[in-house]
Amino acid sequence: VKLVAELYAVSILLTLPLYSWVGRWCERFGAGRMLRIGAAARALAFLALGLLAFAPFSAASILVLASFAALQGLWPFLGVSATDLAARLSKFGEGAGIGILNGSAALAGALGAVVGGLCANAFGYWSVPFVGATGATLCWLLSGRLATPRPRARAAP
Repeated sequence: VKLVAELYAVSILLTLPLYSWVGRWCERFGAGRMLRIGAAARALAFLALGLLAFAPFSAASILVLASFAALQGLWPFLGVSATDLAARLSKFGEGAGIGILNGSAALAGALGAVVGGLCANAFGYWSVPFVGATGATLCWLLSGRLATPRPRARAAP
């Protein structure tokens, strides 16, 4: 447990600069594209984590740790792009859009924990990463037609 906690802390620390970079990439390439990249990469990391549960070799533990670290490191793609999209696309204003996003994220976290727990109870812990891969894949599929507005023009100095 200590190793996982340390890995979690280090992976979060190392991804802090990524939040700023993803913000710039959202401006340059569009928040919808960044959301899809993050969802696809997260689905692949979850899938790798799930498949490694069946790996017969001892080196799998290092790959499991790498997949776990990747899952944590991909949060900037999801968080920054979703916040950007919520602020830009809300018909009720930026604050209301971000509030709805935060409420939806809380609900998704609670539902994900329940569904993951039910799957772990019914099928075993090996099934939980596949639940995450399914959710990330759904995000990728549903965001495919997402209307991403052109990046905002920078204000003149």
